[in-house]
Amino acid sequence: MTRTRPTPLWSTQPPEPLALGEAEGSAGRGSRTALCLWLPTFELRLELVRFPELDTASVALLAPGESTRRQVWQVSERAAQAGVRPGMLVSQAVGLCASLTLLEPDPAHYDAATAGILEALEALSPVVEPSGRGRVFVGMDAKLMAAAKRAVPASTISLSAWATRRMWARTS
Repeated sequence: MTRTRPTPLWSTQPPEPLALGEAEGSAGRGSRTALCLWLPTFELRLELVRFPELDTASVALLAPGESTRRQVWQVSERAAQAGVRPGMLVSQAVGLCASLTLLEPDPAHYDAATAGILEALEALSPVVEPSGRGRVFVGMDAKLMAAAKRAVPASTISLSAWATRRMWARTS
């Protein structure tokens, strides 16, 4: 089994990666290898899937909650290119991008999509830990690591494994 030298928490360089497919333990109890699936702007991406005609438009998802001064929560790439930023007041955002399409959040839709993703991941691994919408940690065993190696560039997996080991070192 390939291992790495311990890396101090203050190190800015990742250690040499563990050999892919040779993770310690299994995906079950005691596994210390996890894959983080993070989908930035998860809720906005779900809206763009639901309304594909908006994919080429400047779109902003409004912040959830009731307020007289509404704010932008998530923005599409095109809206960001126009200067619209999360946390910005709607009046400011529309001032920067007159063609901005504003969408109300739909938490029930986002929760249903999250549940579907979790169900699919639970079919692959017994260790699935959601960390909010759009972010999930999945316990990995050798079989899943091999599948990840085929699906994702090795440099990405090495960086993720390095970050996971650093996270475990801080919490252990």
